[in-house]
Amino acid sequence: MASKNTGYSSDINLINVSTVVEGKITSKGSIRIDGKLTGTLSAEGGLVVGTTGEISGDISAKTLVSGGKLQGKVIIQDRTVLEATSIFTGELFTQKLIIEEGAIFDGQCLMSDSTNKNGHSETKV
Repeated sequence: MASKNTGYSSDINLINVSTVVEGKITSKGSIRIDGKLTGTLSAEGGLVVGTTGEISGDISAKTLVSGGKLQGKVIIQDRTVLEATSIFTGELFTQKLIIEEGAIFDGQCLMSDSTNKNGHSETKV
C-alpha cells in the first residue's frame, strides 16, 4: 500500500479513486493519486500512487512511492519506490530505485546522482 511518508510536504493534494483527470497537474506540494490521470503531472514535493491509482503521461516529482500503474516518462529527483503491486512501463530517471518483489518493471532506467528536470544526467564538478 502506498502510504509510506518519506520527505513529503504537509500539503498533500488528493485525486480520489472515483476521479478521472485528463490534462496537466502542477503542485507546489505533494500529491497522492488513487484515481486515474492521463496527461502530465509535476510536483515539487512527493508523489504517491495508490494501488488503485493509474497515471499515463509524463511525471516529475521529488520522490515517488507507487503501488499502482505508471506509464510514460518519469523523472524523480531523489528516490523511487515501486511497491509489490506496482506496474511500471516507460522511462525512469531517478537517483535511487527500490523495486519490491512482485512489482512489474518494463522499461528503461537511468540512475544518476543528479538528474535535471529534462531527465538528463548532470556531472557534479
